[in-house]
Formats: sequence, C-alpha cells, structure tokens
Amino acid sequence: MTTILALDTSSGVASVAVYHGQVLAETSWRAGRHHSKTLLGVIDSVLKLAGVERTDLEAIALASGPGSYSGLRVGASVAIGLGLSLGIEVAHVPTLDILALAAGATNTSVRAAIEVGRGRYASALFGPAPTGFAQQSELISTDLPALLTLAAGECSLLVADVDPAAQEAVGSDTLVRAHLAPIAAGPRRAGFLAELAQTKLSSGAVAEDAGQLIYLPS
Repeated sequence: MTTILALDTSSGVASVAVYHGQVLAETSWRAGRHHSKTLLGVIDSVLKLAGVERTDLEAIALASGPGSYSGLRVGASVAIGLGLSLGIEVAHVPTLDILALAAGATNTSVRAAIEVGRGRYASALFGPAPTGFAQQSELISTDLPALLTLAAGECSLLVADVDPAAQEAVGSDTLVRAHLAPIAAGPRRAGFLAELAQTKLSSGAVAEDAGQLIYLPS
C-alpha cells in the first residue's frame, strides 16, 4: 500500500486526508474562497494527527474537478509543488467520482453533482459496472431545479452539496421526488479520494491524466 496525501479543494468545502490502506487522519471544513489561506495549515495538522512526516509520503491524490476554478487551482498548485519537492506522483481523480463512491450505492444509479458557481451544477450519472461503479452519462452543466427534475425522472440517488437556502427555495416536495441523499453525503471526504487514487496507482494509470483539471463554465 502507498502512503497518500489526498487534497480536495473542488468547492467551498475542502478536505484533506492521509491514507495508507485505510484513512489515518482526515479533516473537512468550510473553506469558502479561502483555500489558499487554510490549506497548508490543515495539511500540516492532518499529517501530525496521522503521525506521518511529509518525507514519508509516497503519492499525492488530487481532486481534479469539475468545481470552483480558484479552488481547483489552489489544490493543483499545492499538490504539484509537494509532488515535485518530494519526488512523488500526483494522481488526479475526477471530483464526481469521489461523490459517487461515497454514496455507497451498489444497485442504484447515482447522480453526482457539484456547484461550479452562479447557481450552476456540474453533474453526471454513475451506475454499476463490471469494474465497480462508473460514469454512465456525459458531464452536464445545469441549475438546481433542472438537476432535481432530472434525478427524479431517472430515479437516481442525487448526491450534491445543496445549501439550506437553496433547498428552501426549491421546496421540500421537489427534494423528496428527486431522491436527494442525506445532506451530510454532499460534501466530499478526502478519504474516498485517496481510495480511488490508490486504485489508479496500483494499476499504473496515473500518467494517463497527469496535469489535467476538469472545468465547466459557471
């Protein structure tokens, strides 16, 4: 197993984890637009909780989007900088893959979505596949009412970080019909990112997407 530092700064909710076959330590917080002010301090804190030195790290896992343009750039800058200074690989993992894995569904389709700004959400449908759980639709950009209608029509489990004000605006009946996952499932956890990165590292698939971030216009 590889000792991995996982960084997810795809949205206003950020997450950092240290992983070695299991999550050794993990922190998630509402970073807002202040990723650049908080990320390095949280990394040091999580490493300390895990009992791991920077020099012990063998790979960096980076959530590669879609998401906030500025958040993704901060995460990528830190991940690439650490990777270069330590001489270790950076494994890019699409952010929606992290949400889909965290949903824990096995026989149910999952529509993963993340806000990308100005009330728009990036979303894709995931479902059971021979290799586990895989994306089964094109990546789209849509607003929340359309996203909820789409999820209700396809009877998928919608996993998204929808703030309370947005929920109130669309109404409880619409939320119920859309099969919205529990709110706590919406913010991503970096432990799931690390698990996906470990799979990529083990299969040698890291070089295929090196340096690629996924952006959608907001």
